[in-house]
Amino acid sequence: MEAEGVESIMRERVEAAEKLLNRNSELLKRGLSSKLSVTIAEQGLIERRSGLLKATNDRLQAGESLLSFVYGTNYSVHLRKGIPSIKTIPVKPREVPTASDEKAIESAMETRKDLFALKASLNASKIKNSNLKNNLLPDLNLTVSGTKGGAPGYSANNSNNSSVFAGLSVSFPLGNDSAEGSFHQSTATLDRDEFLMREGSERVRQEVYSSFRAISFAQARLKNALEAETKAKERYEAEKKLFDLGTIDTFRLLQVQDSVSAIRLSIVAARSELATTSTFYLLSIGRIR
Repeated sequence: MEAEGVESIMRERVEAAEKLLNRNSELLKRGLSSKLSVTIAEQGLIERRSGLLKATNDRLQAGESLLSFVYGTNYSVHLRKGIPSIKTIPVKPREVPTASDEKAIESAMETRKDLFALKASLNASKIKNSNLKNNLLPDLNLTVSGTKGGAPGYSANNSNNSSVFAGLSVSFPLGNDSAEGSFHQSTATLDRDEFLMREGSERVRQEVYSSFRAISFAQARLKNALEAETKAKERYEAEKKLFDLGTIDTFRLLQVQDSVSAIRLSIVAARSELATTSTFYLLSIGRIR
Protein backbone atom coordinates (compact mmCIF):
# COMPACT_ATOMS: atom_id res chain seq x y z
CA MET A 1 0.00 0.00 0.00
CA GLU A 2 1.45 3.36 -1.05
CA ALA A 3 0.12 5.05 2.10
CA GLU A 4 2.24 2.78 4.29
CA GLY A 5 5.37 3.65 2.35
CA VAL A 6 4.67 7.36 2.71
CA GLU A 7 4.05 7.01 6.45
CA SER A 8 7.31 5.10 6.89
CA ILE A 9 9.31 7.83 5.16
CA MET A 10 7.58 10.53 7.18
CA ARG A 11 8.40 8.70 10.41
CA GLU A 12 12.05 8.48 9.41
CA ARG A 13 12.04 12.24 8.74
CA VAL A 14 10.75 12.84 12.27
CA GLU A 15 13.41 10.56 13.75
CA ALA A 16 16.15 12.38 11.82
CA ALA A 17 14.84 15.77 13.03
CA GLU A 18 14.73 14.51 16.64
CA LYS A 19 18.37 13.40 16.43
CA LEU A 20 19.34 16.76 15.00
CA LEU A 21 17.49 18.62 17.74
CA ASN A 22 19.09 16.51 20.46
CA ARG A 23 22.52 17.14 18.97
CA ASN A 24 22.04 20.89 18.76
CA SER A 25 20.58 21.03 22.27
CA GLU A 26 23.58 19.17 23.68
CA LEU A 27 26.01 21.45 21.83
CA LEU A 28 24.14 24.49 23.16
CA LYS A 29 24.61 23.25 26.71
CA ARG A 30 28.33 23.06 26.04
CA GLY A 31 28.39 26.48 24.49
CA LEU A 32 29.29 25.05 21.11
CA SER A 33 26.06 25.97 19.31
CA SER A 34 23.65 28.86 19.12
CA LYS A 35 20.07 29.15 20.29
CA LEU A 36 19.09 29.79 16.66
CA SER A 37 20.31 26.35 15.63
CA VAL A 38 18.12 24.77 18.31
CA THR A 39 15.11 26.86 17.28
CA ILE A 40 15.53 25.90 13.62
CA ALA A 41 15.78 22.21 14.59
CA GLU A 42 12.65 22.55 16.74
CA GLN A 43 10.75 24.14 13.86
CA GLY A 44 11.84 21.39 11.50
CA LEU A 45 10.70 18.72 13.97
CA ILE A 46 7.27 20.33 14.39
CA GLU A 47 6.74 20.54 10.65
CA ARG A 48 7.76 16.92 10.15
CA ARG A 49 5.51 15.71 12.94
CA SER A 50 2.65 17.45 11.18
CA GLY A 51 3.51 15.60 7.98
CA LEU A 52 3.64 12.30 9.87
CA LEU A 53 0.19 12.90 11.37
CA LYS A 54 -1.29 13.46 7.93
CA ALA A 55 0.46 10.39 6.53
CA THR A 56 -0.84 8.24 9.40
CA ASN A 57 -4.38 9.50 8.87
CA ASP A 58 -4.12 8.80 5.13
CA ARG A 59 -2.91 5.28 5.83
CA LEU A 60 -5.78 4.61 8.26
CA GLN A 61 -8.33 5.92 5.79
CA ALA A 62 -6.87 3.77 3.02
CA GLY A 63 -7.05 0.72 5.29
CA GLU A 64 -10.66 1.43 6.21
CA SER A 65 -11.56 1.85 2.54
CA LEU A 66 -10.04 -1.56 1.84
CA LEU A 67 -11.95 -3.15 4.73
CA SER A 68 -15.15 -1.56 3.49
CA PHE A 69 -14.51 -2.99 0.02
CA VAL A 70 -13.87 -6.47 1.43
CA TYR A 71 -16.75 -6.64 3.95
CA GLY A 72 -19.25 -4.41 2.16
CA THR A 73 -22.33 -3.43 4.16
CA ASN A 74 -21.12 -5.45 7.16
CA TYR A 75 -18.00 -3.33 7.44
CA SER A 76 -19.00 -1.52 10.66
CA VAL A 77 -20.12 -4.79 12.28
CA HIS A 78 -16.77 -6.41 11.62
CA LEU A 79 -14.93 -3.37 12.93
CA ARG A 80 -16.75 -3.66 16.24
CA LYS A 81 -15.59 -7.28 16.45
CA GLY A 82 -12.02 -6.08 16.47
CA ILE A 83 -10.66 -6.79 13.00
CA PRO A 84 -6.88 -6.27 13.01
CA SER A 85 -5.64 -3.20 11.21
CA ILE A 86 -4.50 -3.54 7.62
CA LYS A 87 -0.83 -4.31 7.09
CA THR A 88 0.48 -4.84 3.59
CA ILE A 89 3.82 -6.07 2.36
CA PRO A 90 5.68 -4.81 -0.71
CA VAL A 91 5.32 -7.09 -3.70
CA LYS A 92 6.68 -6.94 -7.20
CA PRO A 93 4.22 -6.45 -10.05
CA ARG A 94 2.61 -9.74 -11.03
CA GLU A 95 3.81 -9.41 -14.61
CA VAL A 96 5.69 -6.84 -16.62
CA PRO A 97 5.22 -7.37 -20.35
CA THR A 98 8.24 -8.31 -22.41
CA ALA A 99 6.50 -8.94 -25.74
CA SER A 100 5.46 -6.23 -28.17
CA ASP A 101 2.14 -4.48 -27.88
CA GLU A 102 0.97 -6.21 -31.07
CA LYS A 103 1.59 -9.61 -29.48
CA ALA A 104 -0.31 -8.44 -26.42
CA ILE A 105 -3.24 -7.37 -28.60
CA GLU A 106 -3.32 -10.78 -30.29
CA SER A 107 -3.39 -12.42 -26.87
CA ALA A 108 -6.19 -10.12 -25.72
CA MET A 109 -8.31 -10.91 -28.78
CA GLU A 110 -8.14 -14.60 -27.90
CA THR A 111 -8.59 -14.46 -24.13
CA ARG A 112 -10.89 -11.52 -23.36
CA LYS A 113 -14.20 -12.93 -22.13
CA ASP A 114 -16.15 -9.85 -23.21
CA LEU A 115 -14.96 -10.31 -26.80
CA PHE A 116 -15.80 -13.99 -26.62
CA ALA A 117 -19.37 -13.11 -25.66
CA LEU A 118 -19.62 -10.59 -28.51
CA LYS A 119 -18.32 -13.18 -30.98
CA ALA A 120 -20.85 -15.75 -29.79
CA SER A 121 -23.69 -13.27 -30.13
CA LEU A 122 -22.52 -12.27 -33.61
CA ASN A 123 -22.27 -15.88 -34.80
CA ALA A 124 -25.76 -16.62 -33.50
CA SER A 125 -27.12 -13.57 -35.34
CA LYS A 126 -25.45 -14.67 -38.58
CA ILE A 127 -26.97 -18.15 -38.36
CA LYS A 128 -30.45 -16.84 -37.56
CA ASN A 129 -30.28 -14.24 -40.32
CA SER A 130 -29.17 -16.86 -42.85
CA ASN A 131 -32.02 -19.20 -41.90
CA LEU A 132 -34.62 -16.45 -42.14
CA LYS A 133 -33.23 -15.37 -45.50
CA ASN A 134 -33.61 -18.92 -46.80
CA ASN A 135 -37.28 -18.84 -45.82
CA LEU A 136 -37.83 -16.05 -48.37
CA LEU A 137 -36.33 -18.03 -51.26
CA PRO A 138 -38.62 -19.93 -53.71
CA ASP A 139 -39.12 -23.64 -53.10
CA LEU A 140 -38.16 -26.04 -55.88
CA ASN A 141 -39.75 -29.49 -55.78
CA LEU A 142 -38.82 -32.30 -58.17
CA THR A 143 -41.18 -35.27 -58.36
CA VAL A 144 -40.44 -38.49 -60.18
CA SER A 145 -42.81 -41.42 -60.62
CA GLY A 146 -43.04 -44.42 -62.91
CA THR A 147 -44.54 -47.81 -63.67
CA LYS A 148 -42.99 -51.01 -64.82
CA GLY A 149 -44.48 -54.08 -66.33
CA GLY A 150 -47.78 -54.93 -67.98
CA ALA A 151 -49.93 -57.83 -69.07
CA PRO A 152 -48.24 -60.38 -71.44
CA GLY A 153 -49.41 -60.12 -74.94
CA TYR A 154 -50.36 -56.54 -74.58
CA SER A 155 -47.85 -55.37 -77.16
CA ALA A 156 -46.94 -56.73 -80.45
CA ASN A 157 -43.62 -58.20 -79.33
CA ASN A 158 -45.05 -59.44 -76.08
CA SER A 159 -42.67 -57.25 -73.94
CA ASN A 160 -43.36 -55.58 -70.60
CA ASN A 161 -44.24 -51.84 -70.74
CA SER A 162 -42.44 -49.29 -68.47
CA SER A 163 -43.08 -45.56 -68.02
CA VAL A 164 -41.43 -42.72 -66.02
CA PHE A 165 -43.00 -39.37 -65.17
CA ALA A 166 -41.00 -36.36 -63.84
CA GLY A 167 -42.24 -32.97 -62.70
CA LEU A 168 -40.75 -29.70 -61.33
CA SER A 169 -42.76 -27.30 -59.21
CA VAL A 170 -41.74 -23.82 -58.06
CA SER A 171 -43.47 -21.94 -55.25
CA PHE A 172 -42.86 -18.32 -54.26
CA PRO A 173 -43.58 -17.03 -50.71
CA LEU A 174 -45.76 -14.15 -51.90
CA GLY A 175 -47.31 -11.96 -49.25
CA ASN A 176 -45.44 -13.58 -46.38
CA ASP A 177 -45.14 -10.37 -44.36
CA SER A 178 -44.31 -12.20 -41.14
CA ALA A 179 -41.26 -13.92 -42.66
CA GLU A 180 -40.07 -10.69 -44.26
CA GLY A 181 -40.49 -8.81 -41.02
CA SER A 182 -38.53 -11.42 -39.09
CA PHE A 183 -35.76 -11.30 -41.67
CA HIS A 184 -35.48 -7.49 -41.57
CA GLN A 185 -35.46 -7.52 -37.77
CA SER A 186 -32.74 -10.19 -37.83
CA THR A 187 -30.71 -8.12 -40.29
CA ALA A 188 -30.89 -5.11 -37.98
CA THR A 189 -29.77 -7.28 -35.07
CA LEU A 190 -26.89 -8.61 -37.17
CA ASP A 191 -25.81 -5.08 -38.07
CA ARG A 192 -25.91 -4.12 -34.41
CA ASP A 193 -23.84 -7.14 -33.34
CA GLU A 194 -21.27 -6.47 -36.07
CA PHE A 195 -20.97 -2.88 -34.84
CA LEU A 196 -20.60 -4.02 -31.23
CA MET A 197 -17.91 -6.49 -32.29
CA ARG A 198 -15.93 -3.81 -34.11
CA GLU A 199 -16.39 -1.40 -31.20
CA GLY A 200 -15.34 -4.03 -28.66
CA SER A 201 -12.25 -5.01 -30.64
CA GLU A 202 -11.18 -1.39 -30.95
CA ARG A 203 -11.76 -0.81 -27.23
CA VAL A 204 -9.63 -3.80 -26.30
CA ARG A 205 -6.91 -2.69 -28.70
CA GLN A 206 -6.89 0.78 -27.15
CA GLU A 207 -6.82 -0.59 -23.60
CA VAL A 208 -3.80 -2.76 -24.40
CA TYR A 209 -1.98 0.13 -26.10
CA SER A 210 -2.68 2.45 -23.17
CA SER A 211 -1.65 -0.03 -20.47
CA PHE A 212 1.47 -1.01 -22.40
CA ARG A 213 2.51 2.62 -22.73
CA ALA A 214 1.69 3.35 -19.07
CA ILE A 215 3.96 0.51 -17.93
CA SER A 216 6.82 1.87 -20.03
CA PHE A 217 6.48 5.31 -18.46
CA ALA A 218 6.17 3.84 -14.95
CA GLN A 219 9.32 1.78 -15.43
CA ALA A 220 11.23 4.82 -16.67
CA ARG A 221 9.95 6.92 -13.78
CA LEU A 222 11.04 4.31 -11.23
CA LYS A 223 14.46 3.97 -12.82
CA ASN A 224 15.03 7.73 -12.74
CA ALA A 225 13.85 7.96 -9.14
CA LEU A 226 16.23 5.21 -8.02
CA GLU A 227 19.14 6.91 -9.77
CA ALA A 228 18.18 10.21 -8.17
CA GLU A 229 18.07 8.57 -4.74
CA THR A 230 21.64 7.33 -5.13
CA LYS A 231 22.90 10.82 -5.94
CA ALA A 232 20.80 12.40 -3.19
CA LYS A 233 22.28 10.05 -0.59
CA GLU A 234 25.79 10.87 -1.78
CA ARG A 235 25.02 14.55 -1.51
CA TYR A 236 23.54 14.14 1.96
CA GLU A 237 26.64 12.36 3.25
CA ALA A 238 28.82 15.13 1.87
CA GLU A 239 26.59 17.87 3.35
CA LYS A 240 26.52 16.01 6.67
CA LYS A 241 30.32 16.13 6.86
CA LEU A 242 30.23 19.87 6.16
CA PHE A 243 27.63 20.27 8.90
CA ASP A 244 29.83 18.41 11.38
CA LEU A 245 32.68 20.73 10.42
CA GLY A 246 30.44 23.75 11.02
CA THR A 247 30.58 25.07 7.45
CA ILE A 248 26.82 24.76 6.89
CA ASP A 249 23.98 25.42 9.34
CA THR A 250 21.01 23.39 10.60
CA PHE A 251 18.57 24.91 8.12
CA ARG A 252 20.75 23.79 5.23
CA LEU A 253 20.98 20.22 6.53
CA LEU A 254 17.21 20.04 7.00
CA GLN A 255 16.77 21.12 3.38
CA VAL A 256 19.07 18.34 2.19
CA GLN A 257 17.18 15.80 4.30
CA ASP A 258 13.89 16.99 2.82
CA SER A 259 15.35 16.61 -0.67
CA VAL A 260 16.27 12.99 0.01
CA SER A 261 12.82 12.31 1.49
CA ALA A 262 11.10 13.84 -1.54
CA ILE A 263 13.00 11.52 -3.85
CA ARG A 264 12.17 8.50 -1.69
CA LEU A 265 8.50 9.49 -1.81
CA SER A 266 8.72 9.59 -5.61
CA ILE A 267 10.11 6.04 -5.54
CA VAL A 268 7.13 4.87 -3.46
CA ALA A 269 4.76 6.54 -5.92
CA ALA A 270 6.58 5.07 -8.94
CA ARG A 271 6.45 1.56 -7.52
CA SER A 272 2.76 1.92 -6.76
CA GLU A 273 2.14 3.24 -10.26
CA LEU A 274 4.04 0.33 -11.81
CA ALA A 275 2.02 -2.18 -9.80
CA THR A 276 -1.23 -0.47 -10.81
CA THR A 277 -0.36 -0.24 -14.50
CA SER A 278 0.77 -3.87 -14.52
CA THR A 279 -2.60 -4.89 -13.09
CA PHE A 280 -4.42 -2.87 -15.76
CA TYR A 281 -2.25 -4.57 -18.38
CA LEU A 282 -3.25 -8.03 -17.13
CA LEU A 283 -6.88 -6.92 -17.19
CA SER A 284 -6.54 -5.59 -20.72
CA ILE A 285 -5.21 -8.89 -22.10
CA GLY A 286 -7.72 -10.99 -20.15
CA ARG A 287 -5.23 -12.65 -17.79
CA ILE A 288 -7.24 -11.57 -14.75
CA ARG A 289 -10.88 -10.56 -14.36
